[in-house]
Amino acid sequence: MSDPPVLQLQLPSWKLEILGQWEFDRNSVTRTVDDGPLRKIEPVQQAAPQSSDDTAKSSGVEEKMVTWNSADDADNPRNWTRRAKWKNLIMVSLICFMSPLSSTILAAALPQIRSDLHVTSEVELQAIFSIFTLGYTVGPIFMSPLSDVYGRVIVLQLSNVVNLLANAACAAATSSTTLIILRLVAGIGGSTGLIIGGGVISETFNPDERGFAVAVYSLAPIAGPTLGPILGAFLIQRFGLPSIFISTSIASAVLGAIGFFILRETNPRCILRVRTVRLRKETGDPALRTQWDDQKISYTFLIAIRQPFYLLFTKPMAILLVFFQSYLWGLLYLAFSIYISIFNSVFQQPLDTASLNYLAFLCGNIVSVLVSSIISDRVYRDLKARFGRGIDKPIFRLPMTIGGVFVFAAGLIVIGWAAERKISVLMADVGGALFAMGSFTAYQSLQVLMIDAFGVYATSILAAAAMVRSIASFSFPLAAPALFASLGFGWGHTLIALIALLFGSATVVFTWWLEDRLTIELPAGY
Repeated sequence: MSDPPVLQLQLPSWKLEILGQWEFDRNSVTRTVDDGPLRKIEPVQQAAPQSSDDTAKSSGVEEKMVTWNSADDADNPRNWTRRAKWKNLIMVSLICFMSPLSSTILAAALPQIRSDLHVTSEVELQAIFSIFTLGYTVGPIFMSPLSDVYGRVIVLQLSNVVNLLANAACAAATSSTTLIILRLVAGIGGSTGLIIGGGVISETFNPDERGFAVAVYSLAPIAGPTLGPILGAFLIQRFGLPSIFISTSIASAVLGAIGFFILRETNPRCILRVRTVRLRKETGDPALRTQWDDQKISYTFLIAIRQPFYLLFTKPMAILLVFFQSYLWGLLYLAFSIYISIFNSVFQQPLDTASLNYLAFLCGNIVSVLVSSIISDRVYRDLKARFGRGIDKPIFRLPMTIGGVFVFAAGLIVIGWAAERKISVLMADVGGALFAMGSFTAYQSLQVLMIDAFGVYATSILAAAAMVRSIASFSFPLAAPALFASLGFGWGHTLIALIALLFGSATVVFTWWLEDRLTIELPAGY
């Protein structure tokens, strides 16, 4: 019986790509084909090209590549136990939760800030509120490549320290300018959790497990802004404005301390680097290397900085997905900034009572997580079996996206006309719940679609998405006063809902139609 044919897959020398349980060697990998689907064999280990310093050449010692021992290597995050995977992801999610909570906690405090800091401009007041999210534009440029080189955990923890220190300093701010600058710095530090979460999920969970994982992880950046105004209203009425900043800083410090004992590194580069150092000490063999040892840190850092911008400006599908998700995110922050005023000014509720209506958003988020946990991965697996012939395709996430868009738009319209006609508080809250449920469903399905579609570039595309989202979340609230003053709550909400429907439908249709454009390969130097 003749040997089965062999398929050689060539990859650029600096890349590591993990598909399913396979890790590809830095130059090539051999896998056996048996008249059909690829079947697993022992991974082929090859010697890496020697580094530019020619140390190995001069010593006459052949370099030895350190990689995963097998497809079942216990150190590979994809082979961790379910408990270990979820414990790690939930800890990342909790740290991530504090940043968006801090971004909206000032919603109920804006009247107090106007009085205490003598703010006369409505735009300046909204800038104090939304400048935090502008930090999400700057953070990904540096935090994403730093986490690729030095690891997810250390970058997350150090960024958390920057966030809590800047946030605590806001308590002593005596001018609007100082407060704006400090909140910008806090936003830069708080951006990391929103960036590395996608990388952690991609490195830890298999494609058919990611729907629920992304739903749970995405609850943090959605629930945080929802609970922020409620907590802020409670604190400012009982303890004053400084308590808002001090309490969130204490909570961030506690979570960071807990994370010190719980968080585990998921970046293969860092895990294998530690393994290589340990093996060198144990064996005394200086030829042991990882595939990244040839790379200069500055070169790797430059590539990681370039990638988000290259994807954002040259790949049409990346542009479409990123800008639609950013539109949803911008509307979310627009709603956060205006929602409390609907109940305070239209329905004449006291500030602390009006803030409780944000619980409608939280209810919608929770329902969305429950629905996603039940049907998201199930729909994906069903479409994979029915239309994909067992092959994973990112476009199988799109039914959840379009469903979320319709619910989201309906919620906006209900909120707007309940306020315009002064129908009832309950009706407005029903609209808020629908809005939150739909926006969260659409947001998380787009998030997992991008993780699936861009694979090894997941961290870069999420960094690009975070930058554009932060610009939207900063600018949309600034436009809210003029929009609703001109059109009123009814037609104002209807307009942005119709735009969401048209934009969302076009995004889904074009993504499904042009699915082959989702598979990308960047040129050398990117």
